[in-house]
Amino acid sequence: MANDNSSSITNPHEPSKPTCITLNNGSFPALPMTISTTVVPLTLNLAYQTYVDRTVVKGASPHDVQRCRLGVPQLKENTKPLCFILVMMFMFVVSVMLQVAYGQHHIRCLPKEREALLPFKAAIVDHNGMLSSWTTPDCCQWEGIRCTNLTAHIISLHLPGPYYYLDSGRYISGEIHKSLMKLRHLQYFNLSFNDFRDTNIPEFLGSLTNLRYLDLSSSYFS
Repeated sequence: MANDNSSSITNPHEPSKPTCITLNNGSFPALPMTISTTVVPLTLNLAYQTYVDRTVVKGASPHDVQRCRLGVPQLKENTKPLCFILVMMFMFVVSVMLQVAYGQHHIRCLPKEREALLPFKAAIVDHNGMLSSWTTPDCCQWEGIRCTNLTAHIISLHLPGPYYYLDSGRYISGEIHKSLMKLRHLQYFNLSFNDFRDTNIPEFLGSLTNLRYLDLSSSYFS
Protein backbone atom coordinates (compact mmCIF):
# COMPACT_ATOMS: atom_id res chain seq x y z
CA MET A 1 0.00 0.00 0.00
CA ALA A 2 1.65 3.25 -1.09
CA ASN A 3 1.23 6.76 0.32
CA ASP A 4 -1.62 8.96 -0.97
CA ASN A 5 -3.09 6.05 -2.88
CA SER A 6 -6.47 4.45 -2.47
CA SER A 7 -7.26 0.75 -2.31
CA SER A 8 -10.69 -0.75 -2.28
CA ILE A 9 -12.24 -4.16 -1.71
CA THR A 10 -15.31 -4.42 -3.88
CA ASN A 11 -18.19 -6.75 -3.19
CA PRO A 12 -20.08 -7.28 -6.44
CA HIS A 13 -23.16 -8.36 -4.49
CA GLU A 14 -23.49 -5.12 -2.48
CA PRO A 15 -23.57 -1.86 -4.46
CA SER A 16 -23.83 0.29 -1.31
CA LYS A 17 -21.99 3.58 -0.75
CA PRO A 18 -18.33 3.03 0.27
CA THR A 19 -17.20 3.63 3.82
CA CYS A 20 -14.24 6.04 4.09
CA ILE A 21 -11.44 5.49 6.59
CA THR A 22 -8.67 8.10 7.04
CA LEU A 23 -5.14 7.27 8.20
CA ASN A 24 -3.18 10.02 10.02
CA ASN A 25 0.38 8.58 10.08
CA GLY A 26 -0.34 6.91 13.37
CA SER A 27 -0.32 3.38 14.61
CA PHE A 28 -2.61 1.30 12.42
CA PRO A 29 -4.27 -0.69 15.24
CA ALA A 30 -5.22 2.54 17.04
CA LEU A 31 -7.18 3.93 14.10
CA PRO A 32 -10.95 3.62 14.15
CA MET A 33 -12.14 1.32 11.46
CA THR A 34 -15.58 0.05 10.67
CA ILE A 35 -16.08 -2.95 8.42
CA SER A 36 -19.57 -4.20 7.84
CA THR A 37 -20.10 -7.80 6.89
CA THR A 38 -22.96 -9.79 5.56
CA VAL A 39 -23.42 -13.48 6.32
CA VAL A 40 -25.05 -15.35 3.47
CA PRO A 41 -26.02 -19.02 3.81
CA LEU A 42 -24.87 -21.20 0.94
CA THR A 43 -26.25 -24.37 -0.61
CA LEU A 44 -23.04 -26.04 -1.76
CA ASN A 45 -22.17 -27.82 1.51
CA LEU A 46 -20.58 -24.66 2.98
CA ALA A 47 -21.44 -23.30 6.37
CA TYR A 48 -20.99 -19.53 5.82
CA GLN A 49 -19.59 -17.00 3.44
CA THR A 50 -18.73 -13.43 4.45
CA TYR A 51 -18.76 -10.44 2.14
CA VAL A 52 -17.03 -7.17 3.07
CA ASP A 53 -18.73 -3.95 1.96
CA ARG A 54 -16.90 -1.60 -0.34
CA THR A 55 -14.24 0.13 1.76
CA VAL A 56 -12.01 3.02 0.72
CA VAL A 57 -8.85 3.75 2.73
CA LYS A 58 -7.23 7.16 2.28
CA GLY A 59 -4.25 8.94 3.84
CA ALA A 60 -0.65 8.09 4.63
CA SER A 61 -0.23 4.50 5.70
CA PRO A 62 2.15 3.61 8.54
CA HIS A 63 5.20 1.52 7.78
CA ASP A 64 3.80 -1.37 9.82
CA VAL A 65 1.03 -1.86 7.32
CA GLN A 66 3.55 -2.69 4.62
CA ARG A 67 4.55 -5.81 6.55
CA CYS A 68 0.99 -7.04 6.90
CA ARG A 69 -0.11 -10.08 4.95
CA LEU A 70 -3.59 -10.43 3.62
CA GLY A 71 -5.12 -13.73 4.55
CA VAL A 72 -7.76 -15.71 2.70
CA PRO A 73 -10.64 -16.89 4.89
CA GLN A 74 -10.85 -20.65 5.12
CA LEU A 75 -14.34 -21.95 4.47
CA LYS A 76 -14.98 -25.40 5.85
CA GLU A 77 -17.03 -27.77 3.80
CA ASN A 78 -19.81 -29.77 5.32
CA THR A 79 -18.51 -33.31 4.79
CA LYS A 80 -21.11 -35.17 6.82
CA PRO A 81 -23.27 -36.21 3.83
CA LEU A 82 -20.19 -37.43 1.94
CA CYS A 83 -18.98 -39.47 4.92
CA PHE A 84 -22.41 -41.03 5.29
CA ILE A 85 -22.48 -42.07 1.63
CA LEU A 86 -18.97 -43.56 1.84
CA VAL A 87 -19.89 -45.55 4.95
CA MET A 88 -23.03 -46.91 3.27
CA MET A 89 -21.07 -47.92 0.16
CA PHE A 90 -18.46 -49.67 2.30
CA MET A 91 -21.11 -51.60 4.20
CA PHE A 92 -22.77 -52.65 0.93
CA VAL A 93 -19.50 -53.97 -0.53
CA VAL A 94 -18.71 -55.87 2.67
CA SER A 95 -22.17 -57.44 2.75
CA VAL A 96 -21.85 -58.64 -0.86
CA MET A 97 -18.42 -60.12 -0.17
CA LEU A 98 -19.74 -61.94 2.88
CA GLN A 99 -22.65 -63.36 0.90
CA VAL A 100 -20.33 -64.65 -1.79
CA ALA A 101 -17.88 -66.13 0.72
CA TYR A 102 -20.70 -67.70 2.72
CA GLY A 103 -22.31 -69.12 -0.39
CA GLN A 104 -19.12 -70.83 -1.52
CA HIS A 105 -19.13 -73.01 1.58
CA HIS A 106 -22.85 -73.47 2.27
CA ILE A 107 -24.42 -73.62 -1.19
CA ARG A 108 -26.81 -76.49 -1.86
CA CYS A 109 -28.20 -77.48 -5.23
CA LEU A 110 -31.87 -77.12 -6.03
CA PRO A 111 -33.82 -80.42 -5.80
CA LYS A 112 -35.55 -79.89 -9.17
CA GLU A 113 -32.26 -79.41 -10.95
CA ARG A 114 -30.75 -82.44 -9.24
CA GLU A 115 -33.69 -84.50 -10.47
CA ALA A 116 -33.04 -83.22 -13.99
CA LEU A 117 -29.49 -84.57 -13.91
CA LEU A 118 -30.39 -88.10 -12.84
CA PRO A 119 -32.11 -89.15 -16.14
CA PHE A 120 -29.17 -87.66 -18.02
CA LYS A 121 -26.81 -89.82 -15.98
CA ALA A 122 -28.97 -92.90 -16.54
CA ALA A 123 -28.82 -92.45 -20.33
CA ILE A 124 -25.03 -92.07 -20.33
CA VAL A 125 -22.54 -94.91 -20.55
CA ASP A 126 -19.82 -93.89 -18.12
CA HIS A 127 -16.41 -95.27 -19.02
CA ASN A 128 -13.91 -95.27 -16.15
CA GLY A 129 -16.07 -93.41 -13.64
CA MET A 130 -16.38 -89.85 -14.91
CA LEU A 131 -19.75 -89.57 -13.14
CA SER A 132 -18.81 -91.54 -10.04
CA SER A 133 -19.43 -88.52 -7.78
CA TRP A 134 -23.03 -88.11 -8.98
CA THR A 135 -24.52 -89.89 -5.99
CA THR A 136 -24.37 -87.39 -3.11
CA PRO A 137 -27.36 -85.15 -2.19
CA ASP A 138 -25.58 -81.92 -3.17
CA CYS A 139 -25.33 -81.90 -6.97
CA CYS A 140 -23.33 -78.65 -6.86
CA GLN A 141 -20.42 -80.77 -5.60
CA TRP A 142 -20.64 -83.27 -8.44
CA GLU A 143 -17.82 -83.44 -10.95
CA GLY A 144 -18.42 -81.16 -13.92
CA ILE A 145 -21.23 -79.22 -12.24
CA ARG A 146 -20.99 -75.59 -11.25
CA CYS A 147 -23.69 -73.61 -9.45
CA THR A 148 -24.05 -69.92 -8.74
CA ASN A 149 -23.07 -68.76 -5.27
CA LEU A 150 -26.21 -66.70 -4.69
CA THR A 151 -29.09 -68.65 -6.25
CA ALA A 152 -27.64 -72.21 -6.41
CA HIS A 153 -28.80 -72.65 -10.00
CA ILE A 154 -26.68 -74.88 -12.21
CA ILE A 155 -24.90 -72.70 -14.76
CA SER A 156 -22.17 -75.03 -16.07
CA LEU A 157 -22.01 -78.65 -17.22
CA HIS A 158 -18.39 -79.44 -18.07
CA LEU A 159 -17.76 -83.08 -19.02
CA PRO A 160 -15.10 -83.20 -21.77
CA GLY A 161 -13.34 -86.46 -22.56
CA PRO A 162 -9.61 -86.97 -23.20
CA TYR A 163 -8.08 -84.64 -25.75
CA TYR A 164 -6.40 -87.48 -27.65
CA TYR A 165 -8.33 -90.30 -29.27
CA LEU A 166 -5.87 -93.00 -28.22
CA ASP A 167 -5.87 -91.82 -24.64
CA SER A 168 -7.38 -94.39 -22.31
CA GLY A 169 -8.74 -91.71 -20.00
CA ARG A 170 -12.34 -91.28 -18.93
CA TYR A 171 -15.06 -90.49 -21.42
CA ILE A 172 -18.79 -90.94 -21.81
CA SER A 173 -21.08 -92.19 -24.56
CA GLY A 174 -24.75 -93.00 -25.03
CA GLU A 175 -27.50 -90.38 -25.44
CA ILE A 176 -28.16 -86.89 -24.11
CA HIS A 177 -31.45 -87.04 -22.23
CA LYS A 178 -33.98 -84.26 -22.75
CA SER A 179 -34.28 -83.79 -18.97
CA LEU A 180 -31.51 -81.21 -19.31
CA MET A 181 -34.20 -78.87 -20.66
CA LYS A 182 -35.09 -78.15 -17.04
CA LEU A 183 -31.71 -76.51 -16.47
CA ARG A 184 -33.03 -73.10 -17.51
CA HIS A 185 -30.04 -71.21 -16.10
CA LEU A 186 -27.41 -73.31 -17.87
CA GLN A 187 -24.83 -71.06 -19.54
CA TYR A 188 -21.93 -73.41 -20.30
CA PHE A 189 -22.20 -76.92 -21.80
CA ASN A 190 -19.13 -78.92 -22.86
CA LEU A 191 -19.26 -82.56 -24.01
CA SER A 192 -16.28 -82.41 -26.37
CA PHE A 193 -13.94 -85.37 -27.02
CA ASN A 194 -16.49 -88.00 -26.00
CA ASP A 195 -18.05 -90.81 -28.04
CA PHE A 196 -21.61 -90.06 -29.14
CA ARG A 197 -21.45 -91.82 -32.49
CA ASP A 198 -24.83 -92.75 -34.02
CA THR A 199 -26.40 -90.01 -31.88
CA ASN A 200 -27.92 -86.81 -33.20
CA ILE A 201 -27.34 -83.44 -31.63
CA PRO A 202 -30.41 -82.84 -29.44
CA GLU A 203 -32.81 -80.21 -30.75
CA PHE A 204 -33.84 -79.19 -27.24
CA LEU A 205 -30.49 -77.46 -26.76
CA GLY A 206 -31.97 -74.57 -28.73
CA SER A 207 -34.53 -74.00 -25.96
CA LEU A 208 -31.83 -73.22 -23.39
CA THR A 209 -32.11 -69.46 -23.76
CA ASN A 210 -29.32 -68.65 -21.28
CA LEU A 211 -26.79 -70.92 -22.97
CA ARG A 212 -23.71 -68.92 -24.00
CA TYR A 213 -21.13 -71.63 -24.68
CA LEU A 214 -21.70 -75.01 -26.36
CA ASP A 215 -18.88 -77.38 -27.30
CA LEU A 216 -19.73 -80.75 -28.86
CA SER A 217 -16.59 -81.00 -30.97
CA SER A 218 -14.80 -84.31 -31.61
CA SER A 219 -17.66 -86.29 -30.07
CA TYR A 220 -18.75 -88.02 -33.31
CA PHE A 221 -22.34 -86.80 -33.35
CA SER A 222 -24.28 -87.84 -36.43
